[in-house]
Amino acid sequence: MSRDTQKRAVRDVFTRTADGYVALKAEGDRESHRELIDAAAPRAGERCVDVGAGPGFVTSLAADRCGFAVALDLTEAFVARSRERATRGVLAAVVGDADRLPLASASVDLVISHKALHHFAAPARVLDEAFRVLRPGGRIAVADTYADEDPARAARHNALEVLRDPSHVRMYALSGLRALLEAAGFGDPRERLYEDERALSWWFDVAALRAETREAMLREARASMAAGDATGLAFRETPEGIVFRRREVVLVATRP
Repeated sequence: MSRDTQKRAVRDVFTRTADGYVALKAEGDRESHRELIDAAAPRAGERCVDVGAGPGFVTSLAADRCGFAVALDLTEAFVARSRERATRGVLAAVVGDADRLPLASASVDLVISHKALHHFAAPARVLDEAFRVLRPGGRIAVADTYADEDPARAARHNALEVLRDPSHVRMYALSGLRALLEAAGFGDPRERLYEDERALSWWFDVAALRAETREAMLREARASMAAGDATGLAFRETPEGIVFRRREVVLVATRP
């Protein structure tokens, strides 16, 4: 898929699902948002940009600490919601392309990104841009779900993600995420790992899935369980329905 095709897919998916996404993710990802901010540790007076900011959940938390944060996202529907929730510290919420950040070189102290990397067709290009706009000694903090180190499990995981969300590109294993940051020139990244469980039905609702897609994903989840966890998502049956494991990481690195 070309970059332009991928960007159209992102806009289409998140314009269609924006309302449900905001309603379900505000609470459902609250701990994840705070994990990123605690690891990034914004400081008073720092200038921060949130790349792939979505509706500005994490941008607002950063602004509360540093007082100068910009939410940048490709989807106008999300940028509009960032503006609605903007605090005094959020100076701007703008439509922008992560491949070409509309910022001067060495102009910010902190770049953050929450669960956006797997939507980028060219994540190396995005990280190169983050490196460019950071001042020497500035920090990047990237949070994302990660895939299994086993290639077969990772492939099954990613196929399921694409089935659910056509704008998905790739969940990386931890080793792949580290390699991307290091290739962009960042110093040895520090990691903060955490995980939780979510109902499969919640995952469906966030993406506003049609009935046929829900059924296809249920089949894949049961096939993964029958094969002894073929996706690395640790699906399991409970009295309330199927749940799955989300393994997440925050990587923090410094621009030399």
